[in-house]
Amino acid sequence: GAPLDETRTAISQRLQPRFRVSIITNHEFKSQISDALDGALRMTNAIQLVAVVIALIGVINFFLAETLDRRREIGLLRSVAMTRRQLVRMFACEALGLGALGGVLATLFAWPVARLLVTQSTRIVSGWSLAFEFPYPMALVTIGVAALTSVAAAYYPSRRAAATRTSGLVVVE
Repeated sequence: GAPLDETRTAISQRLQPRFRVSIITNHEFKSQISDALDGALRMTNAIQLVAVVIALIGVINFFLAETLDRRREIGLLRSVAMTRRQLVRMFACEALGLGALGGVLATLFAWPVARLLVTQSTRIVSGWSLAFEFPYPMALVTIGVAALTSVAAAYYPSRRAAATRTSGLVVVE
């Protein structure tokens, strides 16, 4: 029932000559642990941003290479009445499937790492054991974002392929 500052001072004076201690309240302790965990998780946000940029570059590179490899196929499809819009949609559907598969695989492979980070790393850092709950809504959002990001990354290569002239692309062997 004593005031906090008086209690802190009394305990500090009693222990100070013998021990180097810091006296904090339960609320202050929880706040410090929360700040430490937030700082650790902020680093994962930076890693996620780098991963998204690398994925975008990879998908753009993949579709640019794919359009080069499929020049004859694209020329044949365009020569038999495939419109530019249909070609762009075809690439968008491929990118959607590729991105969704990438999102599913990322979720499946990241789940054990996230569990290990939450359950083991926090115990090492703070001595606390935290329960891990799989964030199903976040996983679904991740899959959706991966799919839409892939479609966005495929837009430029697909427009470039659609703008290619069809004459001279089809070679009969």
